[in-house]
Amino acid sequence: MKRKSILFAAIALSLSLSACSDVKKELGMGRNSPDEFMVVKRAPLTLPPDYDLRPPAEGSAPPAAEASTQAKTTLMGEGTAEDAPKGTAE
Repeated sequence: MKRKSILFAAIALSLSLSACSDVKKELGMGRNSPDEFMVVKRAPLTLPPDYDLRPPAEGSAPPAAEASTQAKTTLMGEGTAEDAPKGTAE
């Protein structure tokens, strides 16, 4: 009985593998080399219609000063050493 089942399994395996058109490719053992003639063209880069900087609002601080103040607030907390009254230490 064991011999018949082994024979049946071998026949079934050979039939299933013969149905494949390319066994190496199906098992992932084939090489996939790039095709140098398959070149894809990409769309050209475009610029936005208006990329000029807007002028700052009247009486506002320069953006660099705002960034510096925001960085100090983030690192030191709400009150910084510059804001503290003279003669006190934090």
